[in-house]
Amino acid sequence: FLNKLSSTAIRANGRLREAPKGIIRLENNATDLILYFSSLTLSEDGKIRYRYRFEDDTTWNDIGNLPELHFSRLEHGSYNIIIQAGDNLDHWQGKTLKVALEVPPPFYKTFWFISLLGALTGLIVFGVTRYLFRQHQMKEQMRQQLRDARLAVLRNQMNPHFLFNTLNSINSYIIRHKTENASNYLT
Repeated sequence: FLNKLSSTAIRANGRLREAPKGIIRLENNATDLILYFSSLTLSEDGKIRYRYRFEDDTTWNDIGNLPELHFSRLEHGSYNIIIQAGDNLDHWQGKTLKVALEVPPPFYKTFWFISLLGALTGLIVFGVTRYLFRQHQMKEQMRQQLRDARLAVLRNQMNPHFLFNTLNSINSYIIRHKTENASNYLT
């Protein structure tokens, strides 16, 4: 009773176009799809029923009498859909329509975007690490300069103190009339 079942057109996001031969590839932003098909038969249109299933599924889904299949918010990936026609007495024809459908992923799930995001993240991590390393080097350099300055101040304090102690010791030798000791100490 059924001569041929073929796809005639598709409507993606409200835009009607002719069904391509082979794989139907949707645009990146397509979320809603209507697949139109027709059957060449001598039976009345009201007596023909349609059903579909995905190739890897065993359960048939009834479409009803209208020769169109609606999909909304399709996930990205490849789909193989089998459409079958039958009569109102559940006699299904062996001739089926096989439709290959390909839905591209959104841009943020594509390889190039993920690669770009990874490279950008790597650059940011590298930049932050380099900045923190330079900050650490500058802090260490400042600490070393502070240590050197403290040591210089300590030396400057020690020189007059040492000179004062030396002169006091020589003076004590002179007062005690130990001139030879004072001369040796001075030397």
